[in-house]
Amino acid sequence: MPSSSEGLLSLDINVPLPVAVELYTAKLLTEVYSVRIHAGIARQPWARLWYLYRGIDKDGSGHLKLPLPIIEILLDCKEKTIYHWLRNGKKAGAFRRYRVRKGVLTIYLGSLFKVSWEKNSWNWGAVGICPLSAVLAHIRPITTGIVTQQQQQKSRYAADHKLKPDYRKHFGTIHPDSLLKNVGQSSLKPHVGEVPCVLHISEKRIFVSKNFTVFGASQATIGEELGIHPVTVQRHHAQLGTTRRQLCQKKGEYTHVKQALEHGSDDYQALDPMGSGLYTDVGFKVTGE
Repeated sequence: MPSSSEGLLSLDINVPLPVAVELYTAKLLTEVYSVRIHAGIARQPWARLWYLYRGIDKDGSGHLKLPLPIIEILLDCKEKTIYHWLRNGKKAGAFRRYRVRKGVLTIYLGSLFKVSWEKNSWNWGAVGICPLSAVLAHIRPITTGIVTQQQQQKSRYAADHKLKPDYRKHFGTIHPDSLLKNVGQSSLKPHVGEVPCVLHISEKRIFVSKNFTVFGASQATIGEELGIHPVTVQRHHAQLGTTRRQLCQKKGEYTHVKQALEHGSDDYQALDPMGSGLYTDVGFKVTGE
């Protein structure tokens, strides 16, 4: 946590001193507090303002006062935008009422029940608890990350229950951390005597055998749930610094790909295993890094 002098020096020098002190206090609160966000709501334009008040309102009073200049700086927006959010948020049930007196905005918050009622939907999507400061700055990438995590957990749960009971009891589905922290390793064996299921882990892909029960979350599925393009999903994960790999289920050609990787080849294209002499679409080429 920065000292008071460091915090005040980081503020806009044009902000009056009383407002600067309040702003510094508000920034400290956003660093300390966390807030529960909902994927089905967080992408609404007024959501950041709603979560700002919900996050700081730790006593659960349902209403809070903040000076407009502080809100403008915390949310990086104009006063006109705040009023636009207030009008739309009130229609959506997020704000019961609000008033501005002497530059101070008081909001009486609506409940999650009210928002769901106005949306006519009781499915508010994946839920996650995040630092309030991160939510205010990166709410959309964080929402994508929460949905991704939920879908991966559901997929892994389903994959685990596809395993034979004895195997599931002793080994279970391999944990994602084991897949994502062993770059360059081949024939990963988390337990002695376990049948190899991971052939090779590279910077972008994981080659797995037919024994591996595939699980994970696809960009297309995540984008479909959030109503965004898969490229946007990819960009959000890049902003979050998410470690991710593409799973490639074993084909006959992967055996030769694995050998080429182990021998340090920079370029390889697999031949048709049926003996036609034609190249398949399985291969790789190292470019740049």
